[in-house]
Order: sequence, then C-alpha cells, then structure tokens
Amino acid sequence: MEALKGENLIKELKNKSIKLTNYRVRFYSSNYAYTSVMLDKISIINVTYYENIKYLHFAIISFASIFIALKLNLPFQLPLALSVIFYLMYTFNKEKVVYINSTENKSIKFSVSGLSTNEIDSFIDEIEKQSFKLKEMIE
Repeated sequence: MEALKGENLIKELKNKSIKLTNYRVRFYSSNYAYTSVMLDKISIINVTYYENIKYLHFAIISFASIFIALKLNLPFQLPLALSVIFYLMYTFNKEKVVYINSTENKSIKFSVSGLSTNEIDSFIDEIEKQSFKLKEMIE
C-alpha cells in the first residue's frame, strides 16, 4: 500500500488483509484487488452474522425429494440424510462480517470470523476514533 502524505498505519487484521491508517481503511480481497474507504466518508459500520442461504435451499430441496422418493417407492434415507446435513450446515455455518459503508456508496465487507469480540470492537473503535479526528480536521 502506497502511503498518502502524512498517512500512518494504525492497525492490521486478518494477516494484513485489512489495514487501517489515519486516512482510510482498506480491505485486500486478493494480492491485486482491494477496496478503500476514506475515513471522513464513513457513514455506517455494521457487524452482523452472514448466513449462507444456499445450505437452506439445498435442505429444502432434499426434504422435498423425500416425498418424491416415497411417491415413486424409492429409498428415502439418502434425501433425508442430505436434508439434515444441509440444515445443520446452514444452522452452524454462520460467519461474522463487518460492513463499512461510505457516503459515496462504496462499501467494504469482510469476514472477522476467528477474531475475538474484543479484537473486533477495538478495531471498530479505532476506525471511529480516527474518523472523528479526520472529520474535525476537515471541518
């Protein structure tokens, strides 16, 4: 990351894929792709759980195939097992995600699964602190 004039790195998360400076927060989705949001443009920070809905869809389809198997006098144990497995995957495979939205309709979304609540809160507190500092300097 090429620093802007007067820019200092404050914090990094998730193997340096999320970087906070005194001017911006940047998320690297790969070595060549990233999204930056300037701190003075942040409007909302949201921490939520992301449910992978495709597992629920697979569970419903598998459950429906039980009735088809029964109607055609076929074994229904495999669709039943798949239905239970997909439902359990949906239930227990939730990912904690941070959304940072800006006033310029840019947003950053990144997973913070595996980080402690204190680490996440500390990172968000630091973003808000730096954002308020920057906004006070500009106004």
